[in-house]
Amino acid sequence: MTFACLVASSGCEERPSVPRLRYTVLLVGTHAGDPTWQALQAGASRFARDAPSLDIRKELPGSPTPVAQKALLDTVGRESGVHAVSILACDAKVLVQPVTRLIADGIPVILVGDDARQTRRSAFVGVDEMAVGRLLIQTFASMSKEHRTLMVVHDNRGSERSAKRFDGVRRELAIHPDITMLREFDCLGQATRALQTLRETSERYPNLGGWILLDDWLDAEPSGAPLVHGSPKIISYGAHPGNFRHLESGRVHALVGGDWEAVGYRVMQSCLALLNRSAFPVTDERLPPVVVTRTDLDAYRKKWAHWVFSTTSRATSVPAR
Repeated sequence: MTFACLVASSGCEERPSVPRLRYTVLLVGTHAGDPTWQALQAGASRFARDAPSLDIRKELPGSPTPVAQKALLDTVGRESGVHAVSILACDAKVLVQPVTRLIADGIPVILVGDDARQTRRSAFVGVDEMAVGRLLIQTFASMSKEHRTLMVVHDNRGSERSAKRFDGVRRELAIHPDITMLREFDCLGQATRALQTLRETSERYPNLGGWILLDDWLDAEPSGAPLVHGSPKIISYGAHPGNFRHLESGRVHALVGGDWEAVGYRVMQSCLALLNRSAFPVTDERLPPVVVTRTDLDAYRKKWAHWVFSTTSRATSVPAR
């Protein structure tokens, strides 16, 4: 009986609690008004709400430039209390030196949006750019049933992402033999040149089926005037609130872009796995793109309003530990 009581009482003893590890992840953005940054923060915060061991410190560089991002990373080290770094890179190739140093110091680094393997980063999370190109053509195919000819504007010589999107365009066209790409134009990264090409060329092709824009150039013409002559379908990259007015007015017919809220969630998921030394290796992730048309515009507006509210209604950083 005594033995039984002793056993019972020992089972009731309070065992010493094991201290829970806490990690601080530095999430570096571009600038406060960047819709990609706003959505990325929302996704990161959504993951952190269910991950009590994770604190997110959000910081912006002095200016939205690669050099300013590099300068910010140059100040980060173990003494700053940061356990991992994730950065929405303006130009990942400029970050080779600070990222290499952080990795050597044992601080995992995840590049977001723009990749540069020579940085030897821990992982990359972003949008599947080739799938962006394919979705642009798929959207045109579903919208234009009669006039199946189109023009494509890209920036292949200056942008690796544009080149990948154009590769996706060509691959998708190969399985749509009824769609003809009459011409493709390299605007050399100049938004005004891209829209000038639309206006001038569309005069000579009144029955053209559509235009595909492989980058976000719509605001280069602030007047809001029609982009083309005639009535071709215009499908552009840039599915974010800054472009929703072009969709609503009929200036463009569809927008394709990344689901950056989902990217932000995956970034934090990968960070925690790296810090916990998960049994499953952390691999690069390229998430599928999304398309927005006038039909689902209201739903996307509500999503973005929620994301922006969630990033401005609470503190955007926590102190370093």
